[in-house]
Amino acid sequence: MVQRMLVTALVPAAETDEAVSAARCTFDRLVGFGTREPVFESYAMFDHETVSRDRWGDWPPATRVRTEPGASLLERQWAETLTAFLDRLEQLCDALRAHSSLDLMGDAGDVRRVCAELGATEGPTIYVYDQYGLGIRHRNRLDAVLGQDEQVWIVPAEVRY
Repeated sequence: MVQRMLVTALVPAAETDEAVSAARCTFDRLVGFGTREPVFESYAMFDHETVSRDRWGDWPPATRVRTEPGASLLERQWAETLTAFLDRLEQLCDALRAHSSLDLMGDAGDVRRVCAELGATEGPTIYVYDQYGLGIRHRNRLDAVLGQDEQVWIVPAEVRY
């Protein structure tokens, strides 16, 4: 079954077209263009009509992070990243309490998948990426990307996996 999620790329740019172009390179990397293994099956950006705006909302193709709706989109996506992490952490804690070490070794409570998702640097538990297609998993990294000298833009895309 194909699943979809909204992800965003944070890219430095001077204007909208440059931001969209830079983000397209980011999303291309995430679907395996070049030498990288694909993280997602495909993507659609908001500069095309193929995105389900009913599902995700009517976001602009690119917007500065420090303006609206960019700040709201980033806040939403960061909250999704945090929620995904905390959900997996809770699943892991529950499995550790409920099962013996030997049971966990046999993957009781789906503990191996949960651990892999907790450690993931990209994929369905990461909602914000930098310009290189690297998942932003903690606040210090997010602050570093936002603190660049250049203007930072946020560009949304629907990905399928």
